[in-house]
Amino acid sequence: MTDDLRAERETQLRTFYAKEVTTRAARVYAGRRDELRAEFIELLGTEQRSDLLEVGCGAGQDGSAFAAAGLRYTGVDLTPESVAYCRGLGLQAEVASALDLPFPDGTFEAAWTMSTLMHLAPDDQARAVAELARVLRSGSPLAVGVWGSPAPDERTHTNEFGDRYFATTDDDHRRTMLSAVGTVERFETWPDDRSDRHYQWAVVRIH
Repeated sequence: MTDDLRAERETQLRTFYAKEVTTRAARVYAGRRDELRAEFIELLGTEQRSDLLEVGCGAGQDGSAFAAAGLRYTGVDLTPESVAYCRGLGLQAEVASALDLPFPDGTFEAAWTMSTLMHLAPDDQARAVAELARVLRSGSPLAVGVWGSPAPDERTHTNEFGDRYFATTDDDHRRTMLSAVGTVERFETWPDDRSDRHYQWAVVRIH
């Protein structure tokens, strides 16, 4: 991928989520996502882990739950408006790219990213996973959730907020990507009733 194309897609994402942040903030998440977040919080409590990084903090729904559970939460997002919204909720948040996290090696004890990495090109998704692993301590759990597809697929979706690029892949490719940085301890999927896509969820124990 060229730097110009990457920059163009990042600009599209910033524009989209700047317009959409208040709509996203009003959205109610329920079902399996909430259950998995609660299970992840329980895991961190059992392992006595506190320093958590979220990549793609959005409107702060997950961040608020993590902070309420007593975790030392830090969120990053590509969109300044999303970061400002999270800060308004009292959350620690910074503007940053998943490809260049502004933290030293081994800063965090756990990480969480939901529905974020799929906005990166396939090679950049692998780079982002490696960057997450860099800022995590050895043995830390990394939770990753993304949309998947029966085969590798790239497309741009458009709605009233603008354009968003998506790159999805099949379960085997996703497992291989995550296995490059650790042991995949959990891998679950569930269908999307609106399309042939499905959601992929994994917890990786960092090497």
